[in-house]
Amino acid sequence: MKIRKGNMLFQRLDYRNEETPWDDKVYEEHLEWARRLAAERFFIGGGLKNLTTMEGAPGCLFEAKDKKEADIIINADPLIDIGLYRCELHKWNMFIYTETIFEQ
Repeated sequence: MKIRKGNMLFQRLDYRNEETPWDDKVYEEHLEWARRLAAERFFIGGGLKNLTTMEGAPGCLFEAKDKKEADIIINADPLIDIGLYRCELHKWNMFIYTETIFEQ
C-alpha cells in the first residue's frame, strides 16, 4: 500500500494500563481493527524494543490526512477505547524515504 499524496505518517506508542483487566475478546477486536486499517491505508503494526533491557512498547505507524483524522483512527481501536492501553500520538517527519512509497 502506498501513502496517498498529501497525507502524513503518524506514530502511535501504546502503554498497558494494568488497572484494566486483560480481555482476549477485545484483543481479537483490536486485531480486526488493525487488519481493516491495513487494507485501507498505509499501516505497520508492531512495536519498539530496547535491545539492552528487552523492554518494549507496542504501537503502529499509519497514514492519515491530518491529526484530527489520526485521532479518530486511534480512538476507534478497541484496546484504546476500553482503556486496556493508553497511547501517545506523534507525527512522523519524513526527511529521507523511498520515492515509490507515495502514490503518483
